Amino acid sequence: MSLPPAPKSFYEQYRWDPEEAKRQAYEFGRIMGQNLMRAIGVVDADLGGLVLVLNEFQRRVHGEPNARVEGETIKMHCRGFCPVMRAAMTHDIPWRWLDEYYALPMFNGLASLFVPNTRVRLLTAKNRGDPECLYLFEA
Repeated sequence: MSLPPAPKSFYEQYRWDPEEAKRQAYEFGRIMGQNLMRAIGVVDADLGGLVLVLNEFQRRVHGEPNARVEGETIKMHCRGFCPVMRAAMTHDIPWRWLDEYYALPMFNGLASLFVPNTRVRLLTAKNRGDPECLYLFEA
């Protein structure tokens, strides 16, 4: 799997251009998604395929693979280890910036491979003091 750009260099390069940060993270998400699809043999570009790729992504970043389809949406709870939090704390980068301009656009790009125009929202966020990050993927 192609790894995402290092958060510190990404932040330093795009901190003053958040719209370009979103575009770059989105494109990286598409590349990463294609690589994960190939690696685990996902061929169905539907919500079920997206769940498989999201759960594999979580395994690879030492998260908890728990993405599930619920109707026309996918919910993914991130309760434990958070690589974005670790990067923010280690490199003194604003955590909310990384969530908004790095993680969310990356997930949007990845999801776009399966269901075009998928909207990814962060309903609860550890960076706001919530006990978990809850991502909602809306088809």
